[in-house]
Amino acid sequence: MRPSLKASFKRRQATMDACWERHSGNPIGVQLKTTTDLYAVILPDATEPGHYRAQFFDEKGFSGHSTYATPEQVLKDLITTGYVLTAENALETLSMQESWRLGVQAQEYRDLYNYGKLTFSEMLTAIDALYSTAQQAA
Repeated sequence: MRPSLKASFKRRQATMDACWERHSGNPIGVQLKTTTDLYAVILPDATEPGHYRAQFFDEKGFSGHSTYATPEQVLKDLITTGYVLTAENALETLSMQESWRLGVQAQEYRDLYNYGKLTFSEMLTAIDALYSTAQQAA
């Protein structure tokens, strides 16, 4: 096995072991991150009862999710795809920052565009105004 591949495997296994130990074998609530500061948390899936999700986020808010049959599958897939660093309280910390508030507001404008409530130009103008106002206030 190549040294870099072996190191990668060891890091993934260490993350898996730490998660199992820290959460007593129950990965619900585990928060992980990549080396490029992308985050995920393992949660019960509210839209598919009995399933679990990897909820993805960064400093600008939520960015998507993937659904699985078991929380163990979520954990294994996250680690396999590069979420190899534990990130305790990342969601709680990031969601209190100004960048999160701005990102969530910008997403609301994108949603309004997707629902046909704003034109593309109106959406861009609203997002630009949002960030301009934040810069002036800073």
